[in-house]
Amino acid sequence: MLQVTQRDVEVRVYHGRTVSGATKHFERDAAQMASHGWVPISQVWAEGQHDCATLGCLVLVLSIIGLALAYLFPPDGALTVTYLYQGRDAAMTRWKYLAGEPD
Repeated sequence: MLQVTQRDVEVRVYHGRTVSGATKHFERDAAQMASHGWVPISQVWAEGQHDCATLGCLVLVLSIIGLALAYLFPPDGALTVTYLYQGRDAAMTRWKYLAGEPD
């Protein structure tokens, strides 16, 4: 049975206005992570959300104009990726496979 310790797991968050924008940041970093032996094993996208204080101020101070601006300029979302350390050779092989590169 595989035993995973805390040192074997790394979680990183890549921000972007869209999932494709965050994915571009992830892909750049994932190639470098693979060269150090880390393989991405999961990812989750979450849409950006305004907090209550921001929305409250917008409604009170800016009313309709503030809500229109909040709609036009949504906050960035976040792509969260979990990596598992598997050694440099295994990670580079897996990254090349995921990136569609020939052997």
